[in-house]
Amino acid sequence: PLFRSTRKQKSQGKKRQSQTGNRKNLEGLRVIRKNLVFIMGLPPRLADADVLKRYEYCGKFGRVRSIVINSTEYVGPQGSSLSAYVTYGRGEEAAKAI
Repeated sequence: PLFRSTRKQKSQGKKRQSQTGNRKNLEGLRVIRKNLVFIMGLPPRLADADVLKRYEYCGKFGRVRSIVINSTEYVGPQGSSLSAYVTYGRGEEAAKAI
């Protein structure tokens, strides 16, 4: 039994190394999704998914599937701001938003 567990551990170690190597190959690539919009310079008062889904903001361009707000706050000459990813139902809706 000791031999088998050692063999299994070696196999898992090689698998982890392989996965890490695969990620390194993808390091410089960007994934392009036609239904995804990146928003920069978002005031903290608007950094709420429910607010951004409203018709006055992102909702007027189409069906918003999800919103992810980045927690990193940037402080610039005009004050602090955040960024967010908005995923629409279709690529055409995202294009209208841009």
